[in-house]
Amino acid sequence: MTTIEKVKYLAKRAIPWRLRYHIKIWEAEGKIRIPNRLKTHGDVNEYNHTLYNILDELGIKDNLLNKTVCEIGPGEYCSHAALEYQMGADREILIDIKDFVGLENLAVPDHLRLDPERYQIIRELPEISDNETWMGLLKIINGFYYTNGFEDYKRIPNNSVDICFGVSVLQHIRKKFFVSSIKEIYRFMSPGGVAWFYVDLRDMIGGKKNHLRFAADVWEDHTHYNMDNYTNRLSYSEMRDIFLSEGFEIKTAKVARFSKMPISRCYLSEEFRDMTDKDLMISQFIIQLVKKR
Repeated sequence: MTTIEKVKYLAKRAIPWRLRYHIKIWEAEGKIRIPNRLKTHGDVNEYNHTLYNILDELGIKDNLLNKTVCEIGPGEYCSHAALEYQMGADREILIDIKDFVGLENLAVPDHLRLDPERYQIIRELPEISDNETWMGLLKIINGFYYTNGFEDYKRIPNNSVDICFGVSVLQHIRKKFFVSSIKEIYRFMSPGGVAWFYVDLRDMIGGKKNHLRFAADVWEDHTHYNMDNYTNRLSYSEMRDIFLSEGFEIKTAKVARFSKMPISRCYLSEEFRDMTDKDLMISQFIIQLVKKR
């Protein structure tokens, strides 16, 4: 464990969630600035392996020939697009709410190669020069990185995406845009296309459900939405019902639960008082959705 990782770990252990919450609010208001190196960032190799693991779960063992793949919320790397290209994908689409990558920066060229022990390389990556940029590489491999969130969903043609996935993203879509976002994903998925999502329902501050303490008019205001740990607080049941109402079929769903109740009911904001114990106990879930043919 590096020194920075130790600092992050100890800070999480030592700082009570209420203080962490206020720190996040002060940061969202511009009163303080938390150094980027102190925030949690995944290693690019770990990030690449999430794609391999998702493809394994989807039963894709060989290639992505003739497929269009869309990733919702790729975060700080575009490397999945390069891996998909080498697997034969026709088009790779990445959608986020802003440019987290830095399109002019290609700092990890050594991590763009597909693991040949896991997948056959259908198409070789082009030679990458020392001054190549993400923007330049994406143009060569027919990759698209859109950074205006929901508005960019509309740029994707109807029935054009064969595989869509997102890792710890859906819970961060603003609540008032959630149904519209799922509607758009359904629209651009091809008939028989598969969507895979990992969703974290914890509070992102203390790893429990303390975010359910706040009334909607507080949690959904501009400041709270600008916190980097905003979540829409939709439950598993609510998300599941939205997927179904928009036309998706649920192929598989795996849920993880807390070992004990993550928050006492007496602390819940009024709008969550009727939430079932079953929903309160769900901490995370993975779901595969299929667009009906």
